[in-house]
Amino acid sequence: MVGVSPVPGAVVLIFFTLVAEAGLEPATFGE
Repeated sequence: MVGVSPVPGAVVLIFFTLVAEAGLEPATFGE
């Protein structure tokens, strides 16, 4: 996750929510 200016942290939260809904654990990101 690069700190891009036009990309707020909200997008990351939504992405994580979608991943959680898909049933994919964020183990890849938490590594």
